[in-house]
Amino acid sequence: MATALSTDAPMGDVPEPEDVWTVERLVEAEQRRATSGRASLTAAAEHVPSGRLVACSDLAVPDDASRPAMQQMTLVRREHRGTGWAGW
Repeated sequence: MATALSTDAPMGDVPEPEDVWTVERLVEAEQRRATSGRASLTAAAEHVPSGRLVACSDLAVPDDASRPAMQQMTLVRREHRGTGWAGW
């Protein structure tokens, strides 16, 4: 899903090069998150017939409860936008 964010994010007619996320890159990012003083919450939607993840959203929740959570990456793959839950 992180790689898809570079090519499936709504950008109008502006072409975006693919920004590939490898397992190593993802592990490094998760390690940085783990030491950031924030919890990370992720929700994802699976297209059951294909077994493919088609949507996700991340929240960063600070350890300090007086600070607001921050929405991070949110993406619905292009072919699943506007289909409603029945299309997933």
